[in-house]
Amino acid sequence: MRSFQQYFWVVLALCLIPGALYGQADYVLSMTGFDAAQGGSGDVRILFDNTGNSGIQGWSFGCCNNSNELALQTVGPGSTTETINDGDEPGFLALNFEPGGWTMGCVIDLFGQIFLAPGTGYELAVANYQAIGAPETTTTVNFCNDQGTPAVSTVIVVAGQSIPPETSGAEINILLAPPPFIYRAPNSNAGYDPLDGIALFSVNLSIEEDPVSPGFPNATQGFSVSVTCDPGLVTPMDIVPTGAVAALNPYFVGTVIHVDGWSAGVIYSLQIPVFLAFVGETPAMAISGTSAAGVLTGNDVGATSALTFEANGSPPIYNVVTVNSTSQAVITFDGSLTFSPQTVIDYIRGDQQGDGITNIADGIWTLQALFNGGPISSCFDASDANADGLYDTADAITIFTYIFLGGAAPPAPFPGCGNTGEPQDCSEYLACNNP
Repeated sequence: MRSFQQYFWVVLALCLIPGALYGQADYVLSMTGFDAAQGGSGDVRILFDNTGNSGIQGWSFGCCNNSNELALQTVGPGSTTETINDGDEPGFLALNFEPGGWTMGCVIDLFGQIFLAPGTGYELAVANYQAIGAPETTTTVNFCNDQGTPAVSTVIVVAGQSIPPETSGAEINILLAPPPFIYRAPNSNAGYDPLDGIALFSVNLSIEEDPVSPGFPNATQGFSVSVTCDPGLVTPMDIVPTGAVAALNPYFVGTVIHVDGWSAGVIYSLQIPVFLAFVGETPAMAISGTSAAGVLTGNDVGATSALTFEANGSPPIYNVVTVNSTSQAVITFDGSLTFSPQTVIDYIRGDQQGDGITNIADGIWTLQALFNGGPISSCFDASDANADGLYDTADAITIFTYIFLGGAAPPAPFPGCGNTGEPQDCSEYLACNNP
């Protein structure tokens, strides 16, 4: 690291003739700053303006920063420096990392034949820093003369003279990092029969991590969630893990059902390290309930309740995700629950279990119901996989052939929720949020 500096000054001396050291406003070194969230990064560009009448033979400078606030990541030549020697790199170029900063030394042409002509906006170098200081603070990068051993001076070589230029540093604003995790509630629908006004529903709440957050994907240790609703329209019933969260079989799941919503806290494990990364929108918790008693009876218009992420309870349960034993705030996207009057029940053809998916289990269900005394679906229309009006082995064959042999798909409604109108033979099918 030291040898380049010694060599640089020897080379630079060959380009100099005796001359006084003096400040010169015609030569200005400056920096560009940036704003970054804590943990984020940005570039500081070293710029040079030559408004004098002479060309430049070379330069050197040091850059200093507070290492508790900025972490130097990379340093490289700027766009001007890369082609400064008649389209090629400089005759001599060295960039050195130092404690609390870095240095640059450049001699354009070892034979002194090529110069940097007068002009402005020359980009000499680009340094990338990570903002590691406290949020909502400002730190600086400045030119300095104490970096390296021996120390590298900040000078411009002009017509054989070493001239200290005017300098101005850069400000870096460290911003409060946006929450890296996102909670989403969908805009969902639940049907009800106006004769009794009863609606049942189940809605999945999802979690995802912003891909630009530092450390993505982060290993979460748990989370808590609170969602409120209109208690005059909705009666909350339960909140349970679903999807990848349920698959972990968490050590602790604490739930609270409020008059106006649901709250839960989940800890994956206390002793054995168990983590979960939310890469993409991931179903995490399922909330369920019914319409408030009597409120929709005789209502043939429908009604909507907001599903809003907000702290609830006493003490309040907040919407946070835990990473490295630290609670991380979240961005929330609220949803809604619309109760729609419906006298015809929606279902998915072939889905005898009523779990919203037609798969091999439904074919097995059919055979068990027909030959082994297994349970019978409460929705015959869903069980009638081939829509021939009969419930027999042909329905199981339809499902198996479709899944494994490339056979025809079950008739509509399939693969999503729907119905074929009246008449119906379906008393209950909950997977489509029917009444």
